[in-house]
Amino acid sequence: MLSHGVVSDYVEQSVSVVTEPLLAVSYGVLVGLVGLGLLRLGAFGDPMELLEQAARLTLGIAVFGVAPVWRAGEVSERADS
Repeated sequence: MLSHGVVSDYVEQSVSVVTEPLLAVSYGVLVGLVGLGLLRLGAFGDPMELLEQAARLTLGIAVFGVAPVWRAGEVSERADS
């Protein structure tokens, strides 16, 4: 994590195209388990199927995170307009 902080500060100051989220994702891929070769998705089945299920899970978590913010009648009010 410390190396990410040092590198992100340097990149942010020298390269204006790279944003923090893009840098964080790149760092995660390079240093993560898949990047280090410690986790091979192919060993668990079709990698595209795993990616699809992970995307569904992520979307479900996001929807459940936003749902409590809406009032009960707000959904139908927005649908009518």
